Amino acid sequence: MKRSIFALIAFVILFLIVCGQQGCEKQEARKGINVYLLTGIDYLSAGKLIEPEESFRVGIAIENYDKKQKQGQVCIRDSVSDSYGGIPSYGKGECSFFSVKEAEIKETKKGFGKALEIKPGTTKVYFPGSGYYAYHNIPEMLRPYQNTLYVSLLYSETVKATGTVEVPSQDVMVLNFDQDPGMVQMQVQKSVHKFGDAYEVRITINMFKQENATISLPDFSKPNALFFQASLGSIPLKCEANNKEIGNVVEFENEKFIRCSALVHLTGKQENYPLLIQLDYAVTLTKQFPFAIKTRT
Repeated sequence: MKRSIFALIAFVILFLIVCGQQGCEKQEARKGINVYLLTGIDYLSAGKLIEPEESFRVGIAIENYDKKQKQGQVCIRDSVSDSYGGIPSYGKGECSFFSVKEAEIKETKKGFGKALEIKPGTTKVYFPGSGYYAYHNIPEMLRPYQNTLYVSLLYSETVKATGTVEVPSQDVMVLNFDQDPGMVQMQVQKSVHKFGDAYEVRITINMFKQENATISLPDFSKPNALFFQASLGSIPLKCEANNKEIGNVVEFENEKFIRCSALVHLTGKQENYPLLIQLDYAVTLTKQFPFAIKTRT
């Protein structure tokens, strides 16, 4: 028993020493955008059963957990035929502009470690702009008419990642760099190889989505694509994906590996080169909320 107590005390002391010298791992904080429906007597909310001819509105709350303001369109549509009234279901449905400020983020102590305290930027949007929705002439059915409300956020964003590449340096390593918050994030690995009287710098970029959203060109003209730019100071980078050279428009659905390279001629023993990667794209993020309409039986 005494040995167990002494072992526990020793572990706690060691933990405190390590945390004091190196710092303990921070807890992951929420990121991105969150969307939910407002509730109330006159509001359509998830799982709600509404009566035919019942008047209702739709209230959308948008929370931004990133350190970057977001603005764009919020659109709603339902799965009910427009012949029965209610929320428009054709195309994008009914849309309105939204703008939500950046989150307030600060680091706080939590136990032996640290945590990020986030106060999200919030905004609310209401549909319709005036008046109410209602469903009419719903066919008689044995069960309530099950339907879905779709809420979509459409916005554009630019994500920049910057870092420094030392030439020459360790052969292969994950590059430490700063990047903007965004729906698409990157992990970057670099390697430096002697190539005659020069050095070849190789950059491997893994792009991936944070959430299940559709990525398009910034003007929404082409889905599953984005604008990509990469440079190593004033030295051009040659990039390829799937063993094919790429330009500025890159196909992207969920994840993409891009490999870039450049030849560097040194004027000294070691030099630092600034790496810049920039992504420009549009996001369509859609959430689904079930509801039902009571039928006359």
